Amino acid sequence: MPQSITDVSLPYFLHFGDHPSSLLVSTPLTYDSHLTWKRAMKMALNAKKKLGFINGSLTKPTDPLTNARLWDCCNNMVLSWLLNSVDKSLVSSLIYHQNARVVWIDLEARFSQSNNSKNFKLKRDITTLRQDSMSISNYYTIIISYWDELNMLQSIPP
Repeated sequence: MPQSITDVSLPYFLHFGDHPSSLLVSTPLTYDSHLTWKRAMKMALNAKKKLGFINGSLTKPTDPLTNARLWDCCNNMVLSWLLNSVDKSLVSSLIYHQNARVVWIDLEARFSQSNNSKNFKLKRDITTLRQDSMSISNYYTIIISYWDELNMLQSIPP
């Protein structure tokens, strides 16, 4: 029997404020923003209890009498959110994927290839960063963001 779509604790619940045109992250995915975009998107989807649609833990039910229609509806919503959050040049290559998990895997495959060069660039940026006329606060913010991004990058399995 299908779960009630009014139970906010379930991944199939869609709030009346959830729309296909909603932007879940402020900066679209580009080559340079992959790590921060990925983190922000996972946080947003987790907050909406939709992380299972991209990490593979919530697959489409095989029995149409269960939650298959609810899954389709939520999957399409997550797909829309993903497509709205990537650079427009990427949309045409993602639009025909059937589920959010496949889009996520596709994006991971494309952007994880650049981890070695990103790692090198971050290390170079850290070693060449100079305070010069920046305030201590600005300098600290920049160096911490570099270190955080580098730590996140190095925690990703190859």
